[in-house]
Amino acid sequence: MKQPAEGSKKRVIVIAIIASFIALTGGLVYVWTGLTESGELGAKPGYAALQHIEFEHRSDPDQNSPLIVRNTREPNLTVLGSPAVSRTNPRQWLILDRVSPTGEVIRLPVDAAVRVDCAYVSNLQATERLHPEVVRYLKQVCK
Repeated sequence: MKQPAEGSKKRVIVIAIIASFIALTGGLVYVWTGLTESGELGAKPGYAALQHIEFEHRSDPDQNSPLIVRNTREPNLTVLGSPAVSRTNPRQWLILDRVSPTGEVIRLPVDAAVRVDCAYVSNLQATERLHPEVVRYLKQVCK
């Protein structure tokens, strides 16, 4: 009679190990998904799109005028290339219709001093869908 009891104990142990493994795997997937959709990693697709746009427009002849780029590699994304005071980075590129998961404006280069007219920002508000944080940022830097 001892053998059936030992066999069922082994079965319970195996089932417990399998259930623990499944729970651990599920927990790791949940944590990884949460990390990649928040913070800096959550903004990665936006920054990648800005890098792509910057590369495409790096040699544009007119670097002194604002440029709107729509429907980039990232779907439904609207980007503004605003003239900057820099020889190495003649434009600052920023996403108009969304911000990072931490609420920051997604822009490249981050430290560029931009030259944008306040009247242009007002017109942009009337014609484009802008995230409120982007409006706040543009109003801070416009002249």
